[in-house]
Amino acid sequence: STVVTVTVVPDPVVVVTVNDDEICEGGSTTMNATVTNGVGNISYQWQSRTGANAFANINGATASSYDTGALTETTDFRVVVSVDGVGCDDVNSDAVTVTVTPDPSITINIDDVEICENDETTNLTATVNGGLDCSDVQWQFRSGTSGAWTNIATGATLTTDVNLTAGTYQYRAIYACGGVGCDDATSDPVTLTVTAVASLGDFVWEDTDADGIQDAGENGID
Repeated sequence: STVVTVTVVPDPVVVVTVNDDEICEGGSTTMNATVTNGVGNISYQWQSRTGANAFANINGATASSYDTGALTETTDFRVVVSVDGVGCDDVNSDAVTVTVTPDPSITINIDDVEICENDETTNLTATVNGGLDCSDVQWQFRSGTSGAWTNIATGATLTTDVNLTAGTYQYRAIYACGGVGCDDATSDPVTLTVTAVASLGDFVWEDTDADGIQDAGENGID
């Protein structure tokens, strides 16, 4: 009789890789499934779950790769692979978790909203939250309450310039993050008023005629 050889191959195995497993809120990532073993045509069905919920099919997600679209919370994904060869069992991949981090945010606080000119300063402090792959806080400054901002320093704290003259100034801070889906955050501005310091001669003078009035020729005392 004719010898017939039946080749038996292992059941399929599927491995999922994810481009970015940590993203900011509103970001997205892509996953790819790689199948080894099995025989026949391969079908894919991607599934997802959040929290303690059961996995559920994602409508239309039937290719070997899957783009999550915008995510707003941490989500688990897996893919179910079917191979139509005789005796081949369906197989589920291990779950992969995409962690969703809140978008960056920043607030700033100023110790004093009014100081005197001539050697007086105040301190500002930035508080940041969220974000991924973030840079140091970038402080910005402008004279007045409108117009363009100028970068002046980086770091969590800032001491104002000791040489500020009398007037109004504003400060704000930017928290830039390079993670997937992360939007840069800009604080609300804070306003600092620098007040002129009067010299003693503006108020005290040599009252030569003792009339209590600073007359012409009665000079102020510095």
